[in-house]
Amino acid sequence: MTSIGSEKKGSIQVIIAFSADATRNHRDKQRSSAIVEKVQDISRELGIAIQPMHPSVQDPTLASYFFVEVPDLSRAEEVAARLRTYPEVEAAYIKPPGEAP
Repeated sequence: MTSIGSEKKGSIQVIIAFSADATRNHRDKQRSSAIVEKVQDISRELGIAIQPMHPSVQDPTLASYFFVEVPDLSRAEEVAARLRTYPEVEAAYIKPPGEAP
Protein backbone atom coordinates (compact mmCIF):
# COMPACT_ATOMS: atom_id res chain seq x y z
CA MET A 1 0.00 0.00 0.00
CA THR A 2 1.41 3.37 -1.02
CA SER A 3 0.88 6.35 1.20
CA ILE A 4 1.72 10.01 1.16
CA GLY A 5 4.91 9.43 3.10
CA SER A 6 6.81 9.37 -0.19
CA GLU A 7 6.54 13.09 -0.91
CA LYS A 8 9.36 14.72 -2.83
CA LYS A 9 11.84 16.92 -1.02
CA GLY A 10 10.91 20.56 -1.53
CA SER A 11 7.30 19.85 -2.41
CA ILE A 12 4.18 20.51 -0.39
CA GLN A 13 1.21 18.18 -0.37
CA VAL A 14 -2.41 19.22 -0.46
CA ILE A 15 -4.66 16.50 0.96
CA ILE A 16 -8.09 16.13 -0.65
CA ALA A 17 -11.09 14.29 0.76
CA PHE A 18 -13.68 13.62 -1.92
CA SER A 19 -17.26 12.70 -1.09
CA ALA A 20 -18.02 8.98 -0.90
CA ASP A 21 -20.07 9.15 -4.12
CA ALA A 22 -17.32 10.94 -6.00
CA THR A 23 -14.73 8.41 -4.84
CA ARG A 24 -16.82 5.36 -5.65
CA ASN A 25 -17.51 6.66 -9.14
CA HIS A 26 -13.89 7.75 -9.68
CA ARG A 27 -12.59 4.26 -8.90
CA ASP A 28 -15.22 2.48 -11.00
CA LYS A 29 -13.35 2.24 -14.31
CA GLN A 30 -16.26 0.48 -15.98
CA ARG A 31 -18.63 3.45 -15.71
CA SER A 32 -18.40 6.81 -17.39
CA SER A 33 -19.33 9.22 -14.67
CA ALA A 34 -19.83 12.95 -14.44
CA ILE A 35 -17.80 12.82 -11.20
CA VAL A 36 -14.84 11.14 -12.94
CA GLU A 37 -14.95 13.81 -15.60
CA LYS A 38 -15.19 16.50 -12.92
CA VAL A 39 -12.06 15.19 -11.13
CA GLN A 40 -10.24 15.16 -14.46
CA ASP A 41 -11.51 18.66 -15.22
CA ILE A 42 -10.32 19.90 -11.82
CA SER A 43 -6.88 18.40 -12.49
CA ARG A 44 -6.61 20.04 -15.90
CA GLU A 45 -8.00 23.39 -14.75
CA LEU A 46 -5.59 23.67 -11.84
CA GLY A 47 -2.66 22.06 -13.65
CA ILE A 48 -2.26 19.38 -10.99
CA ALA A 49 -2.14 15.60 -10.88
CA ILE A 50 -4.63 14.28 -8.34
CA GLN A 51 -3.37 10.95 -7.02
CA PRO A 52 -5.00 8.44 -4.67
CA MET A 53 -3.40 8.40 -1.24
CA HIS A 54 -4.06 4.66 -0.85
CA PRO A 55 -4.43 3.36 -4.42
CA SER A 56 -5.20 -0.29 -3.71
CA VAL A 57 -7.46 -0.18 -0.65
CA GLN A 58 -11.06 -1.30 -0.66
CA ASP A 59 -12.08 0.66 2.45
CA PRO A 60 -14.38 3.47 1.25
CA THR A 61 -13.13 5.91 3.87
CA LEU A 62 -9.46 5.50 2.95
CA ALA A 63 -10.34 5.43 -0.76
CA SER A 64 -11.79 8.94 -0.51
CA TYR A 65 -8.40 10.52 0.23
CA PHE A 66 -6.24 11.87 -2.56
CA PHE A 67 -3.29 14.25 -2.74
CA VAL A 68 -1.42 16.59 -5.04
CA GLU A 69 2.14 17.82 -4.78
CA VAL A 70 2.93 21.45 -5.45
CA PRO A 71 6.25 23.30 -5.37
CA ASP A 72 5.56 25.95 -2.72
CA LEU A 73 3.24 27.16 0.03
CA SER A 74 1.67 29.88 -2.07
CA ARG A 75 0.60 27.39 -4.75
CA ALA A 76 -0.56 24.94 -2.05
CA GLU A 77 -2.82 27.60 -0.52
CA GLU A 78 -4.21 28.49 -3.95
CA VAL A 79 -4.89 24.86 -4.90
CA ALA A 80 -6.50 24.02 -1.52
CA ALA A 81 -8.75 27.09 -1.69
CA ARG A 82 -9.84 26.31 -5.25
CA LEU A 83 -10.47 22.64 -4.47
CA ARG A 84 -12.74 23.58 -1.56
CA THR A 85 -15.05 25.38 -4.01
CA TYR A 86 -16.07 22.10 -5.70
CA PRO A 87 -19.10 20.31 -4.22
CA GLU A 88 -17.41 16.92 -4.79
CA VAL A 89 -14.60 17.94 -2.40
CA GLU A 90 -15.42 17.57 1.29
CA ALA A 91 -12.05 18.92 2.45
CA ALA A 92 -8.76 20.20 1.04
CA TYR A 93 -5.89 21.19 3.27
CA ILE A 94 -2.13 21.54 3.33
CA LYS A 95 -0.37 18.60 4.93
CA PRO A 96 1.55 19.79 8.01
CA PRO A 97 5.31 19.25 7.84
CA GLY A 98 6.67 16.12 9.45
CA GLU A 99 8.56 16.30 12.71
CA ALA A 100 11.78 14.62 13.66
CA PRO A 101 11.34 11.45 15.77
